[in-house]
Amino acid sequence: QNTSKPTSTAVVPEGYATHDVAGQHFTISYPSNWEDNRTDIEGTDYEALFYAPYENDEDVFADNFSVNEIVAPKNNLTVKQYFDTNMAAIESEGGYKHISTTDITTDGYAAKRWEATKVSEKSGELHFMQAYALTPDNAYVVTCTMSESSKDLYIDSCDKIIGSLKFR
Repeated sequence: QNTSKPTSTAVVPEGYATHDVAGQHFTISYPSNWEDNRTDIEGTDYEALFYAPYENDEDVFADNFSVNEIVAPKNNLTVKQYFDTNMAAIESEGGYKHISTTDITTDGYAAKRWEATKVSEKSGELHFMQAYALTPDNAYVVTCTMSESSKDLYIDSCDKIIGSLKFR
């Protein structure tokens, strides 16, 4: 487990707005035309939730990005162990088609990036990108969920959002 704050690697892309809420242990940036929705997170595990604009009148899925923050387990988990624990829970749900898993750095901390697809009866085929990160005090799961048909439009934004995550 990380015990000291490394040099920040967070980058705020040009034209992005920053979600910065007092009391939260992170900031994160998102495309300025996306909605920072603080209403839909009440009663959920989300600390932040952003919606991309609908692409046209036929667009039925609200492509989105969310941040979950939990108190880090105090049993010296590595980011790999944290990731593997979460993957076991996801695999128990079934239906996900794994695309890739990559080691990344999030604000100087080792992290894991995971991509998969899953078919939803309500929303059709969805594409997921997640990043799992551990700091000495908190554990984070950042999730980008988009319709498979919107993937090419939003995948770069998801990587930039993850790259903008900064821990306090």
